[in-house]
Amino acid sequence: MSPAPKSVAILIVGMTGSGKSRFTNDFLDKVGHKLEERVEVGHTLASQTQDVVAITVEDSEETDNYEHIRGHNLVIVDTPGFDDSDWSRPDMEIARKIVNWIAKSRESNIVIGGFIYLHDISLDRYNANAKKTQNILVNLCGKDELKRVVMVTSKWARELDIAGPELLHSRYDELRTQYWSSLLEQEGVSRAKMRRWNEAIQGETAFDIVHLILEVANDLMGQSKGELNSFLIQDELSMGMSFEKTQTGSALLKYFDPREWLESLRGFFSRLFGLQRTNIRCSEIPRG
Repeated sequence: MSPAPKSVAILIVGMTGSGKSRFTNDFLDKVGHKLEERVEVGHTLASQTQDVVAITVEDSEETDNYEHIRGHNLVIVDTPGFDDSDWSRPDMEIARKIVNWIAKSRESNIVIGGFIYLHDISLDRYNANAKKTQNILVNLCGKDELKRVVMVTSKWARELDIAGPELLHSRYDELRTQYWSSLLEQEGVSRAKMRRWNEAIQGETAFDIVHLILEVANDLMGQSKGELNSFLIQDELSMGMSFEKTQTGSALLKYFDPREWLESLRGFFSRLFGLQRTNIRCSEIPRG
């Protein structure tokens, strides 16, 4: 049996509601990928994507213009959102699913080209959960490979009409100079890039952002004789580490608070029993 054709994968990660599935679909629309392989977009607080969804754009022209990845298939990977309102899908489990997919990717002759991290620009505070999700990204990649990451602010097309450009640009600058400053490229230091995602503006579309990763991956492969360095999580797994022993897993264990989980569980059952009592009372109402 001949080996599977080599593929380059780009993972889309971020908090629930940041627009990962819509980003994936916008890119697939642009390249004319078959409609039946679109991912479902959620409109509630819970993450619509519950498992890692990898979509291969076979025989695509997307890699043809890049000398060192020409002939590779492109794989776009939509991942479940972190900070999900569903207590049954804690961040630990979501991270484990992503890591498991990365671990198995080599068996399918897939190289990880990079990560696209989405953050909803409509959020007025960069809270603890946003910082935790950012740390998950850094622990997956390792600081030395942040050059293959694009930090993307999402929902500009909608929020420009709602919040106005002045407020959004202020939030963007705050992310750039404060919360993301240690991750972003600086003079003489190659690190993550930062972009806006707005399908209405040329240069800011999902297509443009994906190609930014492909361009970086191609350049790095040219510098290293056709190979890409492993991300930190790949190095840890190749050393035989369990998920819990990796930087990603061990950091999430420190975040895990059993009291918080029990409180979420208690709230879930309170809502469930409250709904049941309401249904019982309604069923007892005499019908004329």
